[in-house]
This record gives sequence, C-alpha cells and structure tokens, in this order.
Amino acid sequence: MIEHYPIPQKVAYKRVDQLKSEGIKKVGIGLFIVDLDTKKIWTILEKEKKTITQRKIGETSIPMETRKTQEFIIDNVIGGLSEFRELKSGEELVWIDNGYSYRGRYPFVEGVVADVVLIGIRNRQIEKRLRLSNREVEPVGWKDINELISESRLRNGVGGFLELAKKEGWIDQFIEKARQGNDGQRIIRRGDEQLDYIKLRQNKRDIRLHRK
Repeated sequence: MIEHYPIPQKVAYKRVDQLKSEGIKKVGIGLFIVDLDTKKIWTILEKEKKTITQRKIGETSIPMETRKTQEFIIDNVIGGLSEFRELKSGEELVWIDNGYSYRGRYPFVEGVVADVVLIGIRNRQIEKRLRLSNREVEPVGWKDINELISESRLRNGVGGFLELAKKEGWIDQFIEKARQGNDGQRIIRRGDEQLDYIKLRQNKRDIRLHRK
C-alpha cells in the first residue's frame, strides 16, 4: 500500500536576506530530474547525516541541494546537477520557462524551504554515466513516482513534493511541453562546463541564516 504524505502549501518567494527574520535556517532546491521517454525520476541514496535538514544516512531521495552564497536559483540547480550527475556529449538537460521547470517555493522540513525544479533529460545514452557518487550521496537509479512514494525509507520532506507532483500532474505537463519544443526551452551546462562549475562551488559556503 502506498503511504500518503501531507502536501505542502506554496509559500511566497522572498529574497534570502528576508528569510532570516522568519526563522528560516536554510534555503535550497529540490530537483526532479525526469527521463522524457519513460517519465521516471532520478533518485539517490543519502550517505551523510545533516541535522539541520533532517537528512539521515540510508534514505532514498530526489537530489536536494543547499543554496551557496551569491547564488540565484539557476546557479543552485546547476550546482546540484554537478554534484549528482555527469552529463556527457550527446545528452541534453532541458529547462522550460513559464513555470514548467520552476514550480515554486515550499516548506521542506522545519526551518528549511526549497525551490522545487523539474529538469528533463534527452538522448540518454548509457545509464552508468549518471552514476556519479560523492561523499554525500550515491545513485539509486530511475524510479516511477508511485514506486518512489512507496519507499520504506524516503527522506523526510520529499514525500510531500512527490504527492504534490502527482496530484498536479507536473511530470506529464513538463514532458508534453518538452515534446512541443516551445521557445521557452533552454539547454543548460554540459560536460567540461559542469566540472568547471563544481570546482567554483567548492570554494563557496552554504548560505547561513542561523547560528550554530
């Protein structure tokens, strides 16, 4: 039986400097990386505990990435992609404007908000190219949204995003727009550009809105 999670309510987008007064400790992104052919979602396994975001070792999740200093949403997205996968020549990551990629800001866990983003992948060649591990995560693979919702150890906060995506039909809407090839589509960084970007991010700190 599929477990149902509370569906989060969208909150107003505010600049980082406005969040501290509201008790927000962290802001980041939740990434739905969608295979445009199968409708499946890329999933990872958490390898490192992080108390402030309630991340636990051994949980299944979609990629979640904390915002770094001096980053905008698209920078946060690219940074998250750089940490979780390696894009090769011939593959494309698709961003669609007008609200199809950026789905809004939502409460994630207590004191943490996340900008939820859908990214499509085209021309996927060899799945192992996506299997990029680091000290924080390791790849699980592609999962259907219902399969992911039913995971016994789903990361806290992710279930609500999945339920919302399912209820609102986000994935089907996104794929339909991608197939139409509308003018709002953009291809984001690939290959060596991603590797260069992750090196730059390594020198940046996470945004701090709280005291230790």
